[in-house]
Amino acid sequence: MAKSMATLDSGTTCSSWNHSGHRLAAGSLDGILSVYDSPVPSASSSSSFTCTSKVRVSESSVVKIVWLPSEYGDAVACICEDGSLSIWEEISEDSHALEWKPCKSIKNKSSQVLDVQFGVSRKSLKMAEFQNVIDSLSTLGKPSSLSASVSWNPVRSEEQEPSFVIAFNSNSTHLNSSKIWEFDEAHNRWLAVAELALQDDKGDPVYAVSWSPNIGRPYEVVAVATQKGIGIWHVGLAPDREGRLPVKKAASLSGHQGEVWQMEWDMSGMTLASTGSDGMVKLWQSNLNGGMFPVDPWAPTIDSQSIASQLFAVSLFPYIGFLYFLTKSKSAPKLTLFGFYFLLAFVGATTKVHYGTSLSNVDWLHGGAESLLALTNLFIVLGLRQALRKPEDNNDAETPTTQEQEKSSV
Repeated sequence: MAKSMATLDSGTTCSSWNHSGHRLAAGSLDGILSVYDSPVPSASSSSSFTCTSKVRVSESSVVKIVWLPSEYGDAVACICEDGSLSIWEEISEDSHALEWKPCKSIKNKSSQVLDVQFGVSRKSLKMAEFQNVIDSLSTLGKPSSLSASVSWNPVRSEEQEPSFVIAFNSNSTHLNSSKIWEFDEAHNRWLAVAELALQDDKGDPVYAVSWSPNIGRPYEVVAVATQKGIGIWHVGLAPDREGRLPVKKAASLSGHQGEVWQMEWDMSGMTLASTGSDGMVKLWQSNLNGGMFPVDPWAPTIDSQSIASQLFAVSLFPYIGFLYFLTKSKSAPKLTLFGFYFLLAFVGATTKVHYGTSLSNVDWLHGGAESLLALTNLFIVLGLRQALRKPEDNNDAETPTTQEQEKSSV
């Protein structure tokens, strides 16, 4: 059963959980950063959260909050509507209570920060921030970006060089495709090693990107959201002679009625959560072949919505015809016939209608549906058992009668 864990202030524009899930930071229209804590951190999943700190970080609204990696303490980066970026750290000075103090601020009148993400290398903390200005020597002038998205490759080992994927939603088709950048330690520079876009899609604006954690896969997985849906890309680990990584589009996910604003992978890299302008949060599960499918198989997607309802409707006609001829023949046991009719109750209960929810998604409802199926099987089996025992009872009744007739004839 759903339970409210925290009530955010009116005017909240963004929020972000820390890495342990014990703290929640929220930004508001008036430039206030609020931090919520659970009274019992070890039981945060069932405890309510209360606001413990408030600090003004800007005169304009906060549009994004990102927690720094936990090994660097309790600190957050805030991007505001005026394009400024500030990093705030919770510290205690001179034995005073913990307070949020600014430790870094980036603001430039000629450019605006659009996105920020933190990645950890074996040497230092690395920050990638993208500004709404790009100096270009070409005749295209200076393109402007409406939004940007960046996602670091989760580091698996100390030997792995840091890399990230970036994408823009800009007025220049040359910038909009997602590109993977990898750090070249030998020359101390970043190199573009892959581009995640088909030839016909390279000019499409990109709304969000997310790099999946890798646990034992021989390739990396990156999700890219454009106006055509969410693309799942496989990125090879072995570069070619030119230093480029092989890429392959493994799946295309559709279902959001509008732009996709944000995507996040779970810790295993097997489940992707996405949300967008349609106000929906969708979950996508990875299978063993690398494909993706909705967690709810009856969720409205391009695959299930188009054929599932038609297949269900068509399958009812043969079954109803089977019941008609079975009833007309009058040869089936009554209890068995009742069981076949009772099966319709199970089918109706487990079918997702437009205003309902699938019983397979709710534990107690799923158990009720399974109980209906068990009753159906019980009725059918008992009816058949009763019908099979009738000839045996008739034979047992005929045997004494035959013996009496033989005695009387003697």
